[in-house]
Amino acid sequence: MNGSCALEALDQLAIAQMREALKAARWRDGSAAEALRRLATACEPVSGYLLLLYTQSQDFDANQPTEAWAEIDAEIRQLFQRGQREGEFRPDLSAFWLTEAFYNLCSGAAWVIQEGRAGRREFTDMVTDLLLHGVSRS
Repeated sequence: MNGSCALEALDQLAIAQMREALKAARWRDGSAAEALRRLATACEPVSGYLLLLYTQSQDFDANQPTEAWAEIDAEIRQLFQRGQREGEFRPDLSAFWLTEAFYNLCSGAAWVIQEGRAGRREFTDMVTDLLLHGVSRS
């Protein structure tokens, strides 16, 4: 199997796992912040695949979103839009940006865990605390 085929297979696996994560997260239920926390928890198992896809995308036509990724992106974006409508999330940041930030934080958390600089149990807090509260002390 060449590298491109392996990445395509990995992409399909990541899509399937992200669909399962969205289902498990029940992202339409409860507050948007609670749903985001559930989604981050559900994404932890797929985060390593996301990291690999992000780092290897130059060898793979990942810049052309598939319909499956577009559907996944839309669901995550809807979660952020709901949080904005309900006053939980900042309205001045686009839901597109927040969706990309979510993916990047999941990938970054996977990297830190892979490098042994954090434990798997810290994944959800690393992703959601930074998204919800930023880095300022106030």
